[in-house]
Amino acid sequence: MTSEFPSELDCFKQLYQQPEIFEIIREHSGSEFHLQKQLRKTYAEDAVRAALTLAELRKRGRAKFSRADQMWFDRKSLEQATPELVSQHKAARFSGMVYDFCCGMGGDLVALGEHAAVTGVDISPVLCQFAAWNSEVYGVSSSVNLLNQRLEEIQDRQGRLHIDPDRRPHSGGKVIRIEDYLPGLETLQELISQFQGGAIKLSPASNFAGKFPGTEAELISLNGECKEATIWFGDLAG
Repeated sequence: MTSEFPSELDCFKQLYQQPEIFEIIREHSGSEFHLQKQLRKTYAEDAVRAALTLAELRKRGRAKFSRADQMWFDRKSLEQATPELVSQHKAARFSGMVYDFCCGMGGDLVALGEHAAVTGVDISPVLCQFAAWNSEVYGVSSSVNLLNQRLEEIQDRQGRLHIDPDRRPHSGGKVIRIEDYLPGLETLQELISQFQGGAIKLSPASNFAGKFPGTEAELISLNGECKEATIWFGDLAG
């Protein structure tokens, strides 16, 4: 999960209320030095840094999302986000009430919101806010609710589950073993027994074979590259 400075959420809220800063960035044709100098005449320094970073991430996000130019994410959450086409493929199996645990910036959340009433859960207040704004971008905010809580605090087990455990739980790179995910293997196995059905997003390179008996493992590829291993369980397993 992402760690935040106390002012980070307020900084992004300021940017949300001043979208014209992104128009200035898009239309600027000079050097970044002159762009920063121009922006700092009007906006706070931390807002300028955040806006420039987000503008660059939105360009990268076009490889995953059709509406990336309007979306909200940080570097890590964009890297871990499910590509839009993959999210839509998975979401088509869902209906009714759904929890999206470890929802991050909401890549899967917005796709699920097209088919179900979905509650996204994440420990990061910034990511919860990103997910809320991204649900607005995709026009599904009326189907989406966000909870800034730890998974252990959610006692309700009604409906179905989608979960994208953190594969970068520490400051290093990606982990491969599911036991090193956050939450780890034991918690994921427990969740399978608690919900009527759902999906667990895993790396296709992870050691998932034999770890989830009685489930369906689907390897999902996009543009010739295997993007994820999805473990379908309960009434959503094929």
